[in-house]
Amino acid sequence: MPDSPQSMGIVERQNKTTKTFIKKFIEKDYAKWDTLLPLAIRSHNFHVNEGTNYSPYFLFHGREPLTRLDLVTPVIVSDVNQSPEENAEAVQKATEEAVELTTKAQEKRDNLFNANKKLHTYRVGDLVKLKDQQPHQLGLVRTI
Repeated sequence: MPDSPQSMGIVERQNKTTKTFIKKFIEKDYAKWDTLLPLAIRSHNFHVNEGTNYSPYFLFHGREPLTRLDLVTPVIVSDVNQSPEENAEAVQKATEEAVELTTKAQEKRDNLFNANKKLHTYRVGDLVKLKDQQPHQLGLVRTI
């Protein structure tokens, strides 16, 4: 269903993460929660995802973000002076790796979820419960 929150798991998960972040930093003035949104978004974008091993910022820009601390500390940064072609190649490679890792993680979750599932086999004549989105008849019906 297009407008169903249950079908938007990723969005709902991100909303939960954002709410958790805001709750940690808000004190008594709840009216100013919206001032924390940019910090929450920045935190999310700069944080390395456990599933992909990359931050969303890196997957989008092909390099790690520079922060204020980088301006005052001498750090050797090799990827800032990348050519656009090298940058595009880094993004492509990281995206492919992230997709592969995400797919493997999904398969692992599916296997764990399905490990204890009982396989149902039906024969002609078995009684089954039928749920129709536009019910004409609810209850037990004979299979054909």
